[in-house]
Amino acid sequence: MSRTKIRSGRVSVPKACEFAGVSRADHPRWVSDGLLSPCPADGCSEEHVREIAVLARVLSELTADDGRVAWRLVANDLRNRLVRQTQRLDLVYDPKRSTAALAETDAQLSRAVRVDSFVRVVRLAEPATEALRAMERWLGGLSRATPSRASNIVRMHRRSGGAQ
Repeated sequence: MSRTKIRSGRVSVPKACEFAGVSRADHPRWVSDGLLSPCPADGCSEEHVREIAVLARVLSELTADDGRVAWRLVANDLRNRLVRQTQRLDLVYDPKRSTAALAETDAQLSRAVRVDSFVRVVRLAEPATEALRAMERWLGGLSRATPSRASNIVRMHRRSGGAQ
């Protein structure tokens, strides 16, 4: 059985998880739970990496159950907004009502938090941006490496004469 080659500009699932700051075990569990779509055989795209990072932030900032509820409420809208790479993106979750809203501006955030109960605000743009930058740096490093210099082996030359 042959392995599928990762397409240029994409990364493996373990690398995507590394960039997103999550365990490799999280991704398959989130896919089986229906929280994420699986990455295609030819690798994870920038969108996948951002989505993994954002889901990780939501699940770390909210309780496990609230995080899953909030994610399912906003996932489709969130994917569309992540593609635009907004400078600001906040999730406002109301655990009392089990409602969630996304906000990209101060006005949207202000409207979303004006309720008569405690809400949680989770910043989402930062983890998405950080994960994407890590991916870009790594891919950029690969494209600059030449086959003759791609090795991580360092050759040590022996000195002639004297004790070694």
